[in-house]
Amino acid sequence: MPNRLMLETKRKILGEVTNTPRKDVCTKYSVNKSTVSRILKQTEGIKGFNGNAKHRKYIVLKQVKDQDALLVEWIEKLLERGIPVSGTFIMAKARLIYDSDKSFTSGWLQKFLKGNNLTSRHINGEEKSVDTDLLLEWKRTVLD
Repeated sequence: MPNRLMLETKRKILGEVTNTPRKDVCTKYSVNKSTVSRILKQTEGIKGFNGNAKHRKYIVLKQVKDQDALLVEWIEKLLERGIPVSGTFIMAKARLIYDSDKSFTSGWLQKFLKGNNLTSRHINGEEKSVDTDLLLEWKRTVLD
């Protein structure tokens, strides 16, 4: 199980990384360069959090929660219109919404679906088949 850095430690790293070479900061706090890079990307959220940092092991950035909500809303709109949504489409839309270097894998998809109480269902029968005109419109606009 991976160790998580305390919020206080992340703030110390942010304070030191501007004046000290990253290699020295990595050695001092026993972290990888990628960890320091990730902390630097989260600077705004780390500095902006003013909860009780001594008892928090990590923070969930508000931005990620908002992006999750946006993705769930997009999925629900498509389902309301009777448009089937595959995992591939969800991951493609997530890449656009999250706008990050994050890897959206099938493991990420399963955790996302479970964390947002979404289930995968198979649509059978002609009643639920999609109109071809609607499908062409969807292909053109769904990832916009």
